[in-house]
Amino acid sequence: MGICTVVLVPFALTGCARIFPSAPDVSPTARESLTVWEAVQGEWLVSQTQDMMSSYVEDLGVLTVDGVSYAFSATTGAESVSAVDQRLQFLFDAPEGEVRLEFVDGVQGSDNVRLFDEYATLAICTFETEPATPGFLILVGEGDSLFFHSSLSEISLWSISKGFDQGTHQ
Repeated sequence: MGICTVVLVPFALTGCARIFPSAPDVSPTARESLTVWEAVQGEWLVSQTQDMMSSYVEDLGVLTVDGVSYAFSATTGAESVSAVDQRLQFLFDAPEGEVRLEFVDGVQGSDNVRLFDEYATLAICTFETEPATPGFLILVGEGDSLFFHSSLSEISLWSISKGFDQGTHQ
């Protein structure tokens, strides 16, 4: 059984919590300096839940960020995002393309990601798709992890997250 963390996301109207996998513990030797740019590269786990109260999380696939390119590999059997949450449908419609990472004020790609507080916003990630897809915020999560957060005011039933020491999703 994997480790899980309850992530409280400040939904103004719902105040609900969702459960998504957390990053595994990392040995002290792996805790050396890691730049924000290096941390956002690699594999991200893409998943969704059917409603805010559901404990079932469906694995949709793996999103790989490599420089200014992205590639999405859907999990076998995951043909598209459910009708519940269409926010990530663009990954199925355009599984490869370009991505733009814009660091927020006060953050540089060369900064040590370990020095940022939990829930600090690091960057805005925009996927260059047609039609245009609204950007996502990249935030620092618990236990050496990063996660995407919507830049729109919406209830998010999806998760894109990764542990940043492994170079892979959590």
